[in-house]
Amino acid sequence: MKDSQLPGQHPTPYAFGMDGNGDLWYASADTDVVGRLDPKTGKITEYPFTHAEITMREFSQDPQGRLWFGSAANNRVGYFYLAGNSEHASN
Repeated sequence: MKDSQLPGQHPTPYAFGMDGNGDLWYASADTDVVGRLDPKTGKITEYPFTHAEITMREFSQDPQGRLWFGSAANNRVGYFYLAGNSEHASN
């Protein structure tokens, strides 16, 4: 087992999921970001989320590679993927 320190003063990871590439995804409610950890390199990249108080609890990947989430505090259901992902280029 290997631990990874998340960026920021008060990271609050809660939602967690894995994509088809083996990357680990998390949502940090207090910092309003979605992050990706590459377990092979340990590199962490965080992306700003469009709503405050993201209360995601888990991610679910669909066959197209999109990661779906629900955010109760924002009354939202949605998905995300990385731009440039070849699976999504034709969608």
